[in-house]
Amino acid sequence: MLNGMILSHNHPSNSPPSPADIYNLRAFNLAEVRAVTKYGVYSVKQPENWKKEFPSREELEKEYNNFVIRLIPKVKRQLENGKITPEQADNFCWKFALRRMERKYGFKINLISW
Repeated sequence: MLNGMILSHNHPSNSPPSPADIYNLRAFNLAEVRAVTKYGVYSVKQPENWKKEFPSREELEKEYNNFVIRLIPKVKRQLENGKITPEQADNFCWKFALRRMERKYGFKINLISW
């Protein structure tokens, strides 16, 4: 039913597309997933070819969280030293983990700024 459709929704936390969004893009063969934030609209389009399949939504989220966990000590030090804000820390973790996943699976996230 969702095959080829565009799914748009808001992300009040201003985060980029989540692992669940990426999973839904693939699982429902959506043309695109959009996440609306205060920064603009994040867009993930269906790639022509996925580099690798992922077995489940839970596995994709687990992989994402494993990427983020490795960053926590570094981000925590920067927060404690006042070099970044909590929102910047979140954005750094999301961006790093999603870039790793982009390379591995073959999708691309774009931000269309306001």
